Amino acid sequence: MASASILRSRGLRFKFVLAISLLLILTLGAAAFHFTRTQERLLLDHLVQRAQAIGRLVALISPPSIYAFDIISLDRFASQASEDGDILFAQIRNHSNRPMTSFRPKGMSLGQVQGLIDNPDLAAQGLRLLRFPIVDQGDELGQVLVMLDYSRVHRLIRANLQEQLLIYVGIILFLAGLIFFIFHRYVLRPVSALLEGVNQVSQGNYGLRLAVRGKDELAELTACFNRMAGQILQDHAQLSQANKDLAAEVEQRRQAEAGLRLSASVFTSAREGITITKPDGSIIDVNQAFSDITGYSREEIIGQNPRLLHSGLHDEAFYRQMWTSLLQTGCWSGEIWNRHKNGELIAEILTISTVHDAEGQVSHYVALFSDISAQKAHEAQLEHAAHYDVLTGLPNRVLLSDRLHQAMLQTQRRQSILGLAYLDLDGFKEINDTYGHNVGDKLLHILAERMRQCLRESDTIGRLGGDEFVALLMDLEQVEDCIPMLQRLLQVAAQPVELLEGCLQVSASIGVSFYPQVESVDEGQLMRQADQAMYQAKLAGKNRYSLFDPETEYSLRGQQESLQRLERALQQGEFELYYQPKVNLRSGLLVGLEALIRWNHPEQGLQSPASFLPYLEGHPLAIELGEWVIDSALSQLEQWQGSGLDVPISVNLDAYQLQGDGFPARLEKLLRAHPGVSPRRLELELLETSTIKDIMQVSKLMKQCMELGVEFALDDFGTGYSSLIYLKHLPARILKIDQAFVRDMLDDTEDLAIVEGVLGLASAFQREIIAEGVETLAHGQLLLQLGCELAQGYGIARPMPATELPAWHQNWRPDPNWQRLRAVGREHFSALVALVEHRAWIRAIDEFVHGKRSAPPVLNHHQCRFGQWLDRDGRSSLAKELQQQQIDPLHLQVHEQALQVLELHAKGRHLEVLEGVDELYRMGNEMAARINQMLM
Repeated sequence: MASASILRSRGLRFKFVLAISLLLILTLGAAAFHFTRTQERLLLDHLVQRAQAIGRLVALISPPSIYAFDIISLDRFASQASEDGDILFAQIRNHSNRPMTSFRPKGMSLGQVQGLIDNPDLAAQGLRLLRFPIVDQGDELGQVLVMLDYSRVHRLIRANLQEQLLIYVGIILFLAGLIFFIFHRYVLRPVSALLEGVNQVSQGNYGLRLAVRGKDELAELTACFNRMAGQILQDHAQLSQANKDLAAEVEQRRQAEAGLRLSASVFTSAREGITITKPDGSIIDVNQAFSDITGYSREEIIGQNPRLLHSGLHDEAFYRQMWTSLLQTGCWSGEIWNRHKNGELIAEILTISTVHDAEGQVSHYVALFSDISAQKAHEAQLEHAAHYDVLTGLPNRVLLSDRLHQAMLQTQRRQSILGLAYLDLDGFKEINDTYGHNVGDKLLHILAERMRQCLRESDTIGRLGGDEFVALLMDLEQVEDCIPMLQRLLQVAAQPVELLEGCLQVSASIGVSFYPQVESVDEGQLMRQADQAMYQAKLAGKNRYSLFDPETEYSLRGQQESLQRLERALQQGEFELYYQPKVNLRSGLLVGLEALIRWNHPEQGLQSPASFLPYLEGHPLAIELGEWVIDSALSQLEQWQGSGLDVPISVNLDAYQLQGDGFPARLEKLLRAHPGVSPRRLELELLETSTIKDIMQVSKLMKQCMELGVEFALDDFGTGYSSLIYLKHLPARILKIDQAFVRDMLDDTEDLAIVEGVLGLASAFQREIIAEGVETLAHGQLLLQLGCELAQGYGIARPMPATELPAWHQNWRPDPNWQRLRAVGREHFSALVALVEHRAWIRAIDEFVHGKRSAPPVLNHHQCRFGQWLDRDGRSSLAKELQQQQIDPLHLQVHEQALQVLELHAKGRHLEVLEGVDELYRMGNEMAARINQMLM
């Protein structure tokens, strides 16, 4: 039974029955299918033949009825054609393919009939359309359409098929049972017995013997089984003894192999890199983790020395200490930097141990290490985030404080000077408010990089927050050494920045404190001192630097007291107006006066505006004081008009006062208080560097004031960063060139170009122009040559009290040379530039011999800027005049004189050097006088 169950479980009987059944099913099924298909084809052919016979008959008898248009006969023909139950409908059509009569079942509309005729997929519905032409003597009169329905035929076939299937199933079951009985008796039963015997032997019953029946192949197989069982019984006895002997040996080896496998598993699976070397350092084995960390495969590294991985970051002392520890203690552990195969640095935690043999000698070194590069990188990122500003990448407040502390210690050791520069951007808030914080961040990032690059490597610049920066200027020998660096910081901070939103520009105010000082100061005090000095720079007009001194600190601490003192001074009448004339340089006509405020301090004497006006910036007291100035100027103008002096007076107006609430109304009230003064005699000078929040609002306010009759001027034109915008939108009739450009235009070609450019703008925009800063006759002469006739400055008159002005006006006369000068055309402007460059060249010689320059200027008279002009531009337009004035020989003599001065300077003959420099200036003035004479 057990063998039979095994046989059944393996499916031999089932497989046989299944095979026989499938064979019978396929054979009988194929016969049934062939018979059914043949019967169906015969029935369908018979149906088609009947339909064709009917259709041809109708087509044959229809022509007379069609000619006669006998619809009744045609209906009868169609109904006869449809008497066959397998015909769904019949239809007769004329030669135009239009239905003449139709026979159809009840409930079927003509539309449904037409739909079936037009349906291309009739076969899928068990239908077929037959067409028979109606022909008479060769002419086609129409056609007969017959629609066959195969459904009855299909039902007959299906019924017949079911009967056949029942018969075939009975035949299949009978034949399968008969065949299975024969197969089971003569095949399965002997095989089951043999299988049971094999199962008994496999379970250890080696003495089993099976009975042999018959002489067929199964009987021979049973005999072979009995012989094999006997041999197995004999071999089993021998193997049992051998197994006992091997068991003990296998157990010993198993234990040894388990230890080896454990060691190999640790070596192979460890995530730490493992290196095994000989005593001489050559590598004999590494694990996979070693290759993963270093990039070297096992084949590449075997036989190499670990020195192959050296990073170069450790000195010889580091490796000597490592080997000393190995020799003395047998172990070394620590952090080390090695190098990956691709050149990248790897930070590792490394432990090296010494392995001794049985005799106590060093046999190997085993190094165990893990990669901590990611940990080191993360630590570096955390340290960077903690010490560096995210936006600019500069050191933040924390790192700056630490570096400041270290810098102060280094300064004490080196006995040098440390400069701490506190920098705040001017106008950054307006850009941030106008364009948004994203644009402001971009601007800060660019400016921070520029400022970092303009400093020395030993210096440090960091960001405190917002638009505030701090620079540590190291190793200064004297305080003045920081000035070039401060100037560079101011220059790069004021450079325009091109962004998608437009060209943006700010400036910087810098305060500087120094260490060490007479009194002991700490980092916080040093920072506060620089902050106070920066505030002083802002008060002084911004875009500049201020060096800290104790008096400045005292004045800032007492700012509130100063405001209270200024308010008391206004109440007690301590302020006074001084007046500086504006004249026409050519005619000498007094064209106006500028009212300038002074403070008659009871203890400190006369104070200039720069000493007290900064305290009023943005304070309501500034508006009150400004209205006092306007009222006082109008009162003074009334007095002068009574004495016959009737000239316009200009008053400086800060944008803060103009943008205050109701300024036009307050101005109108002041004008009404002086009905004897024409409003056109009052001129308001708006500083271009004033903070204008809304330029269109300011323009509107100016127009409201101009409706009262007053005039506007843009003061200090060219110093701000919105000159063209102001010129376009602000309705000022007068432009005043800033005195800084006018004062330096005699020696600086850039300032000369700015003055000339402002004059061109004034002409293009039809504005009147006045130049400030005329300090010498040469300034007036050059202005007249440039075409500017209106000016003011110390070279004309200093600001004076109202009582002194009538006497000055009566006695002042312009320089006679000014009256003879004429404006130089554009074609001769290069001559003026050449003169300025030549003055600068002589000044450079003077500065070199006095130690203010490290090298003299170009000495070749053809290579200096003036010589290049003579050789290139001058000769084409002024050749005849130059030959008459003999400029070439005189220019050569000037250069020869400069060479003599340099030779005397090299020999240390200082008195002669001074005399030579004076002669050099005299010769330069003579050459300039000749060229000016030529241009007159």
